[in-house]
Amino acid sequence: MAFDMVRPVELGDQMDHDALAVIGAMHCNLNVVDVSAAAGVYESLGLVAKMKSPAVGQDGTGLGIPGPTDSEAWFFYDHRGGRAAPAVELVEWSDPVTTGTVYPDPTHMGMWALGFDVPDAEAAAGAIGAAGGTSCAERPAGVDAAMRDTDGVALELTTAPVEATTFRYARLSCASLEATAAFYARLGFALGPVQTTTWQRPTGPEQVQEQTAVLGGAVPLELRLVQWAAPTTTVAHSAANHRGLFRMAFAVPDVAAAIVAARSADVSVSDAFWIPLPGTPLGGLNVAFLIDPDGVMVEFVERKLG
Repeated sequence: MAFDMVRPVELGDQMDHDALAVIGAMHCNLNVVDVSAAAGVYESLGLVAKMKSPAVGQDGTGLGIPGPTDSEAWFFYDHRGGRAAPAVELVEWSDPVTTGTVYPDPTHMGMWALGFDVPDAEAAAGAIGAAGGTSCAERPAGVDAAMRDTDGVALELTTAPVEATTFRYARLSCASLEATAAFYARLGFALGPVQTTTWQRPTGPEQVQEQTAVLGGAVPLELRLVQWAAPTTTVAHSAANHRGLFRMAFAVPDVAAAIVAARSADVSVSDAFWIPLPGTPLGGLNVAFLIDPDGVMVEFVERKLG
C-alpha cells in the first residue's frame, strides 16, 4: 500500500518535527480467522481481553479497503494493564473475511513474531500447546522457546525475572536495517547497536544482523529488527485483512500535527480518519496510517497517556 504525499499550502515552511515522535505503544494488530478460538492462546499466557469492539459498517478507506467493512477486535493486555502496556489486538474480519496465510518463516519481510518475558518459558510453551498452539522450529539465540498461535503467528518466550507474562517486543524482518532503523528513529525510537545473532532453523544455524529499537515512556515497546542474507520476499503483506501480524499502533498527542510533521520530513502518511470503537469507553479515536520501508503499516493514534 502507498499513500500520495499532498502538502496543503497553508502548512508553510516552519514545521514542528517533534510532533512526529510517538509517545507510547498502543497495540500490535494480529488478524485471525476465529477470534474466540485465537483468544485461548493469549489467555493461556495470562493476558486478559479488557476491550472487545465490534465494528459493523466501518469505513475501511484508511486501511486500504474501500467501502464499509465488518470486523471484531479484542484487545489483550498483560498484568500491567492498558495504561502501562501495549495490547495484542486480535481482529476477526467478516466483510471482507480474514484471508491468506501467515508468514511461513522469518525471512519474509514484515512483522514475524511477538516476544514475551515469562517466569518459565517451558511452562508457558506447554500452556500455549494445551490451548491449541504448536511448536515453532525457528528461533534466535536468547529466546528459550518459540510457539505458534492457532493462526500460525510466532510467539517468542524468554524466561526472565518477571511476576507474570510481560509483552516485550515485536520482531520485524527488514530488507535494510539501516533504512528501517532510521524510519523508527524518526518516530522517536532509540536505536541499539547492530549485532550478529544466530538463529536455529530447520536447515541448521544461520547468522543474521539484528538491531533493537526501543520506545520508552508511559507505554514502552521494543522492536527487534532483523536483516537476512537471503530474504524470501521484498515487502510485507499489504492487505489489511491478511491473516497474521499486520499493523502497529502508536500514540501521538495530536494526529493533525503528526501528519504535518511526517509530510514535512518526507514521510508519506494518510489523512486523518475517525475510527469508531463501539462498546468501549473511548467511543472512537482519530488516527492516520503510514507504511515503514518494508511495507509494515504503522498507525498514529491521537491519545493522551500517563
